[in-house]
Amino acid sequence: MLDIKEHHPQGEAIGHPPAHYLRLLLIIAGLMLLLVGLAELIESGAPLEADLAVTRFVQQFRPDWFDGLMRFLTSIGVAPWVLILPAIILIALLVMREWAAALALLFAQLGSVGNPLIKIAVNRPRPGVNFELGLHVPTDSSFPSGHSATAMVVYGFLIYLAWVKLRDYRLARNLIIAFCAIYILGMGLSRIYLGEHWVSDVLGGYIYGLAWVLLSVIVYHLILSRIKGRTGV
Repeated sequence: MLDIKEHHPQGEAIGHPPAHYLRLLLIIAGLMLLLVGLAELIESGAPLEADLAVTRFVQQFRPDWFDGLMRFLTSIGVAPWVLILPAIILIALLVMREWAAALALLFAQLGSVGNPLIKIAVNRPRPGVNFELGLHVPTDSSFPSGHSATAMVVYGFLIYLAWVKLRDYRLARNLIIAFCAIYILGMGLSRIYLGEHWVSDVLGGYIYGLAWVLLSVIVYHLILSRIKGRTGV
C-alpha cells in the first residue's frame, strides 16, 4: 500500500519531501499515458477481442441473485447514492477535526468531473442492444466507464485514508478496505454484465480513477504539512 509519510512523534503522518511527490507525479503521468494508449487502441470504436470474450463470459451467468446484485450495484453507482458513505466519513472527519483528510476527501470527489470530458474526446460507441441487459441503452460515449471511474476515485481514496488513519484499529481498517475494494471491482463487473461497457472501458475508468486517487494523496499530505507547519506540532 502506498505510504507517503513521515512519522510524527504523536503518531500522525506528515508530508514527505518534494522528491516523493515527484515520484507519485511520475506514476500519475505513466497512468495517463497508459490511458491514452488504451484510447488509441479502441480508436476505431469496434470492440477488442478481449472485450467480446469477457462480456460473453460474464453474461453467461444469469441466476436471479447475481442478476439482481449486478443491477443493484449499477443503480447505486451514481450520485447521490455513491456519495453516501463518503459523506458520512466526511462528517466524521470534520467532527474529529481531521481537516487535511476532510479537504482531501472533498478534492477526491472532484475527480469524477474529468471523466465526461474524456468520453467526449474519445466518443466510443456503447456495446449496443445485442449485449444490453439493462433497462435502457445509454446514448453517451462508452470510454471510459463513468461508474468505474467514480468508484475508484471515491472509494479508492477511502482505502488510502483507512490505511493511514486506522493503524490502531486493524479490524475496522481491514473491513473498510475490503468493502471498498469489493465495491470498486463489483461496480466494474456490473457494467460489463449489463452490457453497458466493454472491459476496456472499465479498465480505462479504473486507470483514470487511480491517477486521481494518487493526486488526492499528494493533496492530502501537502495540506497536512501546511497545517502542521502553522500549528508547530
